[in-house]
Amino acid sequence: VQQTKVFQDSKVTDHHALLPTENRARYEKLSNEEQKIYQMIVSRFLGLFAQPHKVSQTKVTVEFGKERFIFRQNRVVQAGWKGETETETETVKWEKGMRINPDFAIKKELSAPPKLLSEASLLGQMEKYSLGTPATRAEIIEKLIKSELMERTPQGLQVSPKGKQLLVLVNPSLVTPDLTESWEKDLEAIAAGKKQVGTFLNGIEKETIRL
Repeated sequence: VQQTKVFQDSKVTDHHALLPTENRARYEKLSNEEQKIYQMIVSRFLGLFAQPHKVSQTKVTVEFGKERFIFRQNRVVQAGWKGETETETETVKWEKGMRINPDFAIKKELSAPPKLLSEASLLGQMEKYSLGTPATRAEIIEKLIKSELMERTPQGLQVSPKGKQLLVLVNPSLVTPDLTESWEKDLEAIAAGKKQVGTFLNGIEKETIRL
């Protein structure tokens, strides 16, 4: 196991992933939720040593008068590491030039407002914009909630009245993630030895004076 390429120390930043240990688990003493978490970690770990998950994709172009519809259909060729966790939907065997009899309907619907972010989707956005690190992103969300700048609702996370007031009061440049993203990249460059700490601190001092 120690020789496999799934372990790459050079890729580790804050800490390594969650891994099962050599300690024998007292499975029967775990709660229902703890058992589910344990099984999820173990199955994901074992999946590292399974075969690749292979999918065959078919691109279908359907013409109806002057209209053209394009969609893609996936078929699992080899389940591999996903095993039975992904249910394969029934696929159609397409042939070039074949005719189909589709059903069409016109629906009138009102556009819905965007859904609130869940904690999982917010973590994804934070990663996209380089906000925080894998080890600190969840903690940042908790701090915002504990400081009453953000709150949990059944529909998802939303900014509290206190948070909205803060957004109005602070400088507009602090509202967007651009500044934090820039700082995170600078810190990564410092950790890699590509940038000097003094240069970074001087930049922060100048930006603070400007604000």
